[in-house]
Amino acid sequence: MAAALPPLNSDDALFLDFDGSLVEIALNPGDVVVPSSLLALLQNLDARLGGALAIISGRPITDLDVQLAPLQLAAAGEHGAEIRHLKNGVVEQSVDLPVSAAQQLRVLSRQLPGTVLELKTASAALHFRAVPQHEHAAVGGIRALAQQHADYELMHGKMVAEFKPAGINKGLALAELVARSPFAGRRPVFIGDDVTDEAGFMAVNELGGLSIRVGKVATTEARYSLADVAAVHCWLAECVE
Repeated sequence: MAAALPPLNSDDALFLDFDGSLVEIALNPGDVVVPSSLLALLQNLDARLGGALAIISGRPITDLDVQLAPLQLAAAGEHGAEIRHLKNGVVEQSVDLPVSAAQQLRVLSRQLPGTVLELKTASAALHFRAVPQHEHAAVGGIRALAQQHADYELMHGKMVAEFKPAGINKGLALAELVARSPFAGRRPVFIGDDVTDEAGFMAVNELGGLSIRVGKVATTEARYSLADVAAVHCWLAECVE
């Protein structure tokens, strides 16, 4: 990764991961803290970029809207299973989480005390940040469940095992967003912090944009880095001064 991160330009398209990039990760996804300063920063960036700002997250878009209220930005939720191409626009959804899978996930979570099960619209996430000793069992359980559903797969992220639709990732979501106005024709910039963001980094690199990984890791497709969430806020704030 390069040491010097170029500035954001007003004719760029900005794509931002949420947890671990814009906000600090919490033991429970519902406990994240969104400072008012971040809301103001995102609103200013959205105006500067002419609406070419989107959140690309593993969270459902409805959850992102709650966390970022009153903002309703363009977004890709659940790693791309949901898309909202324009701020305040309509959310397009690809599939529904199978009822049988949701039932099995509830059983798995109860068998692993301390884990947090996040049932979403199209996918689910089993968080074990508070009980890291359950990582092997959580990942194995999700892998076994995915083997029962040909159209689903395991995604192993930071202290979380996700049951998500196969063939859907943040790179494809980013590519779909960047093909339409107001993102089309702009240099894409994507900031993420986890293995779930690597597909986004690869997509941005292919498009000649800026791929930025938050935190230090041994291997990543990102070509630039920022130390932590605070550094992300600082860099974004510099871009709107």
